[in-house]
Amino acid sequence: MTRREKLPTRKREAMRHAARALILLLVVQYLLHVGLLLPIQAIHMAEEREGVRGTRVLRRLWEPDIYKSTLFYLSASEDAVVLSDARLTFLGWLPQFGTALDCTGSAPLHAAERSVSQNGESGRHMFFYGRVDDPAIETVELSLRYISGYGRGGEKNRFEEAVLLTVPEESWIERNGRRYFLLSYKLEDWPYESGEQTFAVGRDAAGEMITEFAITAGSYGSYG
Repeated sequence: MTRREKLPTRKREAMRHAARALILLLVVQYLLHVGLLLPIQAIHMAEEREGVRGTRVLRRLWEPDIYKSTLFYLSASEDAVVLSDARLTFLGWLPQFGTALDCTGSAPLHAAERSVSQNGESGRHMFFYGRVDDPAIETVELSLRYISGYGRGGEKNRFEEAVLLTVPEESWIERNGRRYFLLSYKLEDWPYESGEQTFAVGRDAAGEMITEFAITAGSYGSYG
């Protein structure tokens, strides 16, 4: 018959203290709603603020240049794609922001943009994300443009391309027969007088354009 070895007294005491601390943390979080134990809990809170539920996580992204203790999550429900982030503090994980992209329409391509700058500087981190619903689209491009001329008398503004990004293979995600993408890009400078406007372009295997539109969904924030 084998004898069960007892843990040293100090080790048993340390484990008891750790268990008490964990229980205390959970109680404080439950009563005060100040922080969460897991980042995904904070992400779900951010999603609910956007009115989106029943999501599944597609990808997790860490951008230490923005916040070393922040995680970004791309998640999706049947009708929306959400980019949310959570930050680890001494109180636990706290939800930051969530930006939902409505995908209920019949468009072949849905795309959104989220920009984060440092103290309002011109250089900023940019996240492009979305869903492709047309199987003929094999390539998605993000064209960052500036206004080169303002239209008059009902004419549209003229745009010139400053940066062209093509969603690479590693930025694509496939889940349950749907295709999603998440691309991060650091824009170092924007020397043009007009603000940046991003256009999403979907192309087929031959490079022919299927759809093109200015991205209007998304958000802009600043950190310091």
